[in-house]
Amino acid sequence: MTHLASGPSPRHDRCSLAMPRSTTLPLAVACAVTLTAVTAGAGPGDRAGRLVRVDAPAPTRAWVGPGSFIMGTQPEDLETLLDECRRVESLRFAQGDDVCVLWINALVSRAPREVWLDGYWIDRREVTSDEYRGCVHDGACPLDPLVEGDPRYQSPGLPMVNVQRAEAETFCRWRGGRLPTEAEWEKAARGADARTWPWGNTGRPESFNHGQARIAALLDLERVISELQLPARSVGDVDDSDGYAQAAPPGSLRGSDGPYGMSDQAGNVAEWVADASSTDGLLQQPSRNPVRDPDLGIDTPMTRGGSWRDPPFMGRVDLPHYLSPAMRATVRLPYLGFRCAYASTVLSHWHGTSNR
Repeated sequence: MTHLASGPSPRHDRCSLAMPRSTTLPLAVACAVTLTAVTAGAGPGDRAGRLVRVDAPAPTRAWVGPGSFIMGTQPEDLETLLDECRRVESLRFAQGDDVCVLWINALVSRAPREVWLDGYWIDRREVTSDEYRGCVHDGACPLDPLVEGDPRYQSPGLPMVNVQRAEAETFCRWRGGRLPTEAEWEKAARGADARTWPWGNTGRPESFNHGQARIAALLDLERVISELQLPARSVGDVDDSDGYAQAAPPGSLRGSDGPYGMSDQAGNVAEWVADASSTDGLLQQPSRNPVRDPDLGIDTPMTRGGSWRDPPFMGRVDLPHYLSPAMRATVRLPYLGFRCAYASTVLSHWHGTSNR
């Protein structure tokens, strides 16, 4: 343990200790133990009672307390969102439906409503490929996402991508949690003040990792290709103006941190949630701890948050992805990852968790 310089008689509430992650000691007890150890080991020329400060590892999970929040999208935003979607989207379903219109119709059913959630813990950062490899090493997670996806996106320290929803759920169970519900994900991103972005109500594209809208000429060409029922791209182009052309190590852009200190809920990689997607939006959903049957999400899964391939508007915290109606739980995408949520019984000292 490295002992850093300290001044005379520092206050205990400013003590920051690098205790092992397995410790179960409360902070005040840990401070007292360190103080006692330093005093007991002091030599003749040392000043007894000197408190030593050691930096603690950053907490890995955030506590979201029980209570209500406003979930959903304001109706007056729908026209703008339709225009934004059409600057990106070239996909049409076989029956000719415009995916942007379907998305907006679903948002009509997601008008703001008050939702109550019990308290829960949630990862501050997206799960990394290093963390997923640990699960594979333990024999609890399949190797497939690491070998079947594009290896360029599996570098150490980057978000775990190319992972199917069931594989993400398996990892979360191994870690003692589960995928967050859509409501849990949204409350963690927007808090109790119905904000539009994790940091507030004003867009700051320089603060998070996102893509950009398609070049108009290419978008027109892809619409023609789509009408011929040939494969067409349906996400944005990369944009390195935020500092990263593709995925960034989770937490790199701290300007995008939300009300609970979580990072990258706007951008970096989109994230799996437990709910199934539905054109019914929030209709027929209970107002307390809602979750749309995850078993229905095999064919229509739900993802939340923008990614490094999505234009900035998808970084809004109130929006399901516009491609949700076309998603499948078995896809492997280099811009889709996840984080985990945990029951309220998880102790605050476990794995360095904290509410700030």
